[in-house]
Amino acid sequence: MIPGLGSFHKIVHWRQVLMGKGLYGEAIVELEKGNSVYNSDTSLLNSLGYCYCQSGQLQKSLDVLQASLKLTPQQKKIQSLINLDNS
Repeated sequence: MIPGLGSFHKIVHWRQVLMGKGLYGEAIVELEKGNSVYNSDTSLLNSLGYCYCQSGQLQKSLDVLQASLKLTPQQKKIQSLINLDNS
């Protein structure tokens, strides 16, 4: 555990570190753990969708991003990504 950081902040920190290094598989593991606890956080879902996409898991990426949009429909960037994938 990172000193001074709560569980959610630890997940956010590790997500940034792993994604920044291009370690998408490892980031997916951490994000899935976080999503099992904070399953309605769109930032976690969006990051998970991005990591799935970067690791070639396109259907999982689309599913997760659509779930994020159901929680917060007004996400223009996520809407654009899904529309690109469906065209």
